[in-house]
Amino acid sequence: MHLVRSIFYFILSHDVAEVAGATSFSFGEREEERYVMLFKKEYAPTDEELNGYRRGETWDPEEAKELAKQRADEAEETRLEEERREPVVVAPTTDYMDKYKKIVGDESAVEGARNLTPNKQFGFVPSENKKDKRSVEETMDQIRAKKKQKAAESEVEAAAANTSTSDS
Repeated sequence: MHLVRSIFYFILSHDVAEVAGATSFSFGEREEERYVMLFKKEYAPTDEELNGYRRGETWDPEEAKELAKQRADEAEETRLEEERREPVVVAPTTDYMDKYKKIVGDESAVEGARNLTPNKQFGFVPSENKKDKRSVEETMDQIRAKKKQKAAESEVEAAAANTSTSDS
C-alpha cells in the first residue's frame, strides 16, 4: 500500500506542477530517497544542474560558473596548442612512376602526352566534318533563318494551292 501511495504522490505532484505552470523533476533512487523538485518555467534548470541532482550532489551556481570558466579556459588552451603545433607534412615513401616503371615504362607516358592528335576518322565520318568552328550565336542565327525560310516556303505552297483550287 505504501508503494501505491508514493506512486500517486509523484503522479499528483507532477500533474499539479504542470497545471501551475511549473516544471517538475523527480530525483533519488529508492522509495525513501525519492523527492520532487519544482522549478518555475522561467528559471528551468540547466542540464548540468539536473545531472548534479541525479548524482545526489547539491547544486551551487557560483561553483558551476567557476567550473564552466575552467572548462572554457581548458578548451581555449587546447585550441591554442593545436594552432601552435606545426602541421605534419606527409611525403610518400616511393614515387608513383618508380613504383610502376615495369608496367608503364620510362618514356611511354611522355610520348603519349606529346602525340595527342584526334583520330582522322570516327567510323565512316571524317573527323574534319565533326569540327564545328561556328560560335553559338552563329549557329542559332542559322537555325532561325532555316525556320523562317521553311515557314515562307510553306506559305507560298499554301497560297499556290489556294489559287489552283479557286481556278478550277
